[in-house]
Amino acid sequence: MFNSVYMDEDKKKGSVTFRGWFGVSFKNVVATKYLPLRKVKSLFIDIRSDVITVDNFFLLELYYLVKEMVNSKSNLSVNKKSLDNLKTILEESTWVKDVVNETIVTTTALDYGRIKEKFNYQILPHQEPAYEEYEKMKMKLGYKGYLLYGKPGVGKTFISLSIAEALHSELVIIVCPLPTVDKVWKHSIEEELYKEPQSTYTSLDYGKKDYDGEKFIIFHYDALDKLDKLVKDIKHTKTTILIDESHNFNELKSKRTNQLLSITEHVDSNDVLLLSGTPVKAKINELLPMLKILDGKLTKHVEKRFIELYKSPNWLLAKILPIRYGNYIAKVEKSDMGVPPMTKEDITIKLKNGKDYTLKAIKEQIKSYVEDRGAEILHNLPKYQERYDYLYNRVKNELIAKGTKAYLFQDYEEAIKKIQHNYDRNTLGFIPETIVEANKFEKSYILPELSGDEKKEFKDIKSIVKYPRLKIQGEVLGRIVLRARINAHRDIAKALDYKTILNSTTKKTLIFTNYVDIAETVTNTSSRLGFTPIGVYGNTTADLARIVTNFTENSKINPLVATYASLSTGVPIVAANVMVAIDLPYREYIFNQAIARLWRLGQDKPVTVYITRLDTGDEKNINDRNVDIIAWYKKEVEKITGISSGLEIDYNTTTDEVSNEDLSLGLLEALKGTNIHEVSLDTTVKIKKDITDTW
Repeated sequence: MFNSVYMDEDKKKGSVTFRGWFGVSFKNVVATKYLPLRKVKSLFIDIRSDVITVDNFFLLELYYLVKEMVNSKSNLSVNKKSLDNLKTILEESTWVKDVVNETIVTTTALDYGRIKEKFNYQILPHQEPAYEEYEKMKMKLGYKGYLLYGKPGVGKTFISLSIAEALHSELVIIVCPLPTVDKVWKHSIEEELYKEPQSTYTSLDYGKKDYDGEKFIIFHYDALDKLDKLVKDIKHTKTTILIDESHNFNELKSKRTNQLLSITEHVDSNDVLLLSGTPVKAKINELLPMLKILDGKLTKHVEKRFIELYKSPNWLLAKILPIRYGNYIAKVEKSDMGVPPMTKEDITIKLKNGKDYTLKAIKEQIKSYVEDRGAEILHNLPKYQERYDYLYNRVKNELIAKGTKAYLFQDYEEAIKKIQHNYDRNTLGFIPETIVEANKFEKSYILPELSGDEKKEFKDIKSIVKYPRLKIQGEVLGRIVLRARINAHRDIAKALDYKTILNSTTKKTLIFTNYVDIAETVTNTSSRLGFTPIGVYGNTTADLARIVTNFTENSKINPLVATYASLSTGVPIVAANVMVAIDLPYREYIFNQAIARLWRLGQDKPVTVYITRLDTGDEKNINDRNVDIIAWYKKEVEKITGISSGLEIDYNTTTDEVSNEDLSLGLLEALKGTNIHEVSLDTTVKIKKDITDTW
């Protein structure tokens, strides 16, 4: 029949072929009306007037493409009757049918009676969808598990453990951040959730005692190599894997992610739960680790095609992606949790030197610094170039003599010329790869050969040689803008009315900041006022579990002072019901995670979150959200220096060191000259043109 369509499945290749008459212009119509030609090549293995072949994985994309064509009111020069027939076949195919239609699951995968039998807690109404969706994923779609998405505090620990129990798991492997090994997972399993204590073996036990058949294995991220060795020798017929804060495995090329993928392959579990409150931050690539773990249809071959297809979605793919992504996720909402209410209140503070922290005053400092530093660099540029040439050529000659290929240095020198040329034309934004490669070469080849003052000197002058005004921009950010922000919040921390805040509750208080310096100021100031603070920041972070236990159990200890980086995830602290944010973090989700340390299941008192606000009248000041301040800085300093990088700022730092390799233009190199051990930045900032958080 002219309109008939026939389906052939090649299970060995994991592909499906549809044969029929789709029209002479079928491929051309798809490539001109719906998908760019390069994406057509990614979606289809074969596409002709009478044959359509796709990977099993892409049946959903094919279905929505055909659906759009069938529903189109335009004359597409295709055989719509054949396409309608194809659409019907796709709707009846097992996988597409189960995705598109909300059919009822008739076979139960979970033993709910076992949950009642084993646990002190029972399933709450807001948690029920997590169990229903798991059965759907398993029984309808054939996945190996799902992503359990829920804001902090919804009970993901209980949900995941109870699902593992309801599956009659013989072994449960838990991968989690180090601070949560004991305080969250071991505690929940041995003391809190189960009616009877369960046996656990953790990464902290590894090397001290042998694994002896414990039902629960709990390993932190940095011990995955040890876990991989351990699981190779363990054979169970029913294993469930729980991956806590799974967004930490979003980068497919990272060592950590590949270790996790190796473990999931060795264990070959058909039940894997990824737990996260922030599954995807920005890039489509972040989906790949999840898909590789959960969906057996994502082969290496399909993986490359998936990236090519979705790395810049058009209107059609933009409609399909949320549908596809949503079919791997069970979302648990925080509503109807039964926890007491949470309120946010501002604490307004006036400082005697408040005018020093106004944007107007800081802008004047920027102007003055740019003028003076610019004149100094211009005057000494020949000296900087001469010194750069001397250090570079010395290292180059030494390495070539040792056997390093000369062409590597030639490539680097060409990259430097290209950077300088584009810098002069103010077009650096067009060559980000060149800048990144040059920075990598310097880090991999030149800097390791230098030491002491010479190493510091080369770090400084290499940016001046490449892009002097951008070097000044980085210095302005570190020495003026961020320094003013830290000083402002340090002064706020000194002026805070700790007595009123800490005495406002019968429970305890948790105080957050981005910076170690400010955390120390809070600790010292509250201590002088007669309180007994305890801190989780800087060097004390490694002792988090003991510190949190002391805070919870010792009635004399109050407040708990922490940086967002050290305590914003994983650990419940319901002994406190008051939180103070001395300064706000760079991302809204980090702030919400911090609040969820105390506003969560188990909290029995209303929660109050105080946010400090510096009052400088009608003048705006530096006490604002970090991303907004740095965006303001970038705009102002580009206006003053007369150069725009055209690139995103990607500001990535850890405790006491500034990592410049992630910042393509080295804008923050200047921080090394601002007593970085005092700055102690303890967070991550990213400003992107198209992806920003809002409050």
